[in-house]
Amino acid sequence: MEPTQDDSLPILHVDAEGRLDFTTIRAAVKAARVLSVIVVQPGIYRESVMLTKPVVLIGAGDLGEVVVEVHETFALGSCASHGAVRNITFRSLRQGGESSCVGIISGNLILEGCDVISESFSAVCIDREADAELRGNRMHDSKECGVAVVMGGRATLEDNKIFGNRLAGVGISHGGKAILRHNRIFGGREGGVKIGEDGHATIEDNDIYGNAYANVMICHGADPVLRRNRIRDGKQSGVFLYENARGTLEDNDISGNANSGVSITTGSRPVLRGNRISGNDTGLWFKDDSGGIAEGNEIRDNVRAGVRINAGTTPVLRGNRISGNESGISLDADARGTVEDNDLRGNREGAWQMDPGDDAGLVKSGNLE
Repeated sequence: MEPTQDDSLPILHVDAEGRLDFTTIRAAVKAARVLSVIVVQPGIYRESVMLTKPVVLIGAGDLGEVVVEVHETFALGSCASHGAVRNITFRSLRQGGESSCVGIISGNLILEGCDVISESFSAVCIDREADAELRGNRMHDSKECGVAVVMGGRATLEDNKIFGNRLAGVGISHGGKAILRHNRIFGGREGGVKIGEDGHATIEDNDIYGNAYANVMICHGADPVLRRNRIRDGKQSGVFLYENARGTLEDNDISGNANSGVSITTGSRPVLRGNRISGNDTGLWFKDDSGGIAEGNEIRDNVRAGVRINAGTTPVLRGNRISGNESGISLDADARGTVEDNDLRGNREGAWQMDPGDDAGLVKSGNLE
């Protein structure tokens, strides 16, 4: 909830040079009344700030002119019932340890237009029963995640740039719940978004690209919804599902990834509908006792197979258009599953790539070859 300022309250001013009300942000927060606005003048503030009451904290000037920098602990913590922080750079220079640069512990905090980096842990961590809204921020070059949503924390991320982090750009696990919309998540040294261990996520209209591992990783039974995202140019797979993952992927563009567009492994069983999977090494790959349903997708112009089905998997392929690949569907011996009503015309080496009899375990009907 957006905090509403009480116009009868004074605006408190912080200036590191001592020209205004307070020289530290911490002192201004301590003196503030509920719903006060605290305006911080340009400067470097070497202090840890904890919000314990509802206030609005605003950095004056352009982003980067107000910097909160710490070496020993978090730069910003919040356990207030609600509040907002805008236009401030937070930088944790602590080497090692498990303190995030911004830690939202409980209550509702809006973090907007800020720049956050951490050399010890995640840039932003939302946990316990916190409910945070992150809008238009930069979370980057941190030693772990750009944003971690864990331990029952809830978060809405909109219009952020999340890049260059050592682990996932956004990690959602251990009961964390997140909604991601219109973010750019790129250049991570591991994955872009990772959902696992009872994490819950709705991921819509994001641009997720150029991460060193899979752009999206779904694991350990997680069941997110991915809709209308651009998932592209990853150094490995576009979407990687493993360890009994579920998930619904609808109307995404998954393209230009160095390995599979979507790789489904180790017991995972997602639902894919209406996606465009193109220009990857392989379009869609089922392996290691996996399955799931792929229907109404366009799987085209991938370097190798449009769909690869390994032995022991049980996918259902229905009503897909699979064209312009090396082969439409590549089968291992003893492959199983259902392949029906697909258009497999127009692949360079034909609709199927298999040895005689490899399709004995498939239910096939109504396909155009």
